[in-house]
Amino acid sequence: DIQGAAKSAGGGFSAFGEIASGALRKVGEMAVGALSAEAGQIASFVGDSIGAAASFEAGINGFKAVTGGALQAAGMDFDDVKEKALQLGAQTQFCAAEALDAMTELAKGGVSVKDVMGGATDATLALASAAGVDLANAAGIVAKQLGVWSDTGVTAAQVSDLLASAANASTVGVE
Repeated sequence: DIQGAAKSAGGGFSAFGEIASGALRKVGEMAVGALSAEAGQIASFVGDSIGAAASFEAGINGFKAVTGGALQAAGMDFDDVKEKALQLGAQTQFCAAEALDAMTELAKGGVSVKDVMGGATDATLALASAAGVDLANAAGIVAKQLGVWSDTGVTAAQVSDLLASAANASTVGVE
C-alpha cells in the first residue's frame, strides 16, 4: 500500500523536486555571483591599497630628493616624516599622501625642514580646507608669505589664519 501510494504521488513529488532543485540552483548561482562580486571588490581594494602605499613611498622619495640632508641636520629622519604625514592623514580631511605632498611643496618653496615638520604643514592643510584651495596652491601661498614676512617672526599658522580670515571677510580669495 505504501509503495503504491508513493508511486501515485511520485508525479507530485517529482514536480516539487524540480521546483526545489531549480530554486536551489538559482540560489547557488546568486551565491557564486555574490562571492565573485565580493572577490572583485576585495581584489580592487587590495590593488588600491598597494597603489596607495607605492604612491606614499614615491612621495617619501620625492621629499628626500627635495630636502637632501636638511632633515638629518635638523635632527630628524624619514620615519619622522612618515609619522607626521600619517598623523595628519588621520587628523584631517586629507590623506597621508596628500599631507606628504604638502610637506614637499613647502620644502620646495623654501620653508625650513624644521618648520615643515613643525606647524607649517598643519597650517597649510588648515588653509587649504578653510579657503577651498588645493594643497599645492596652499603650500605655495604659505611658503611665499613666510618668505616675505620671515623677518617679522610670523609663523605658518599666523599666515594661514590671517589669509583665511581676510578671504572669509571679503570677496577676495586666498589665491
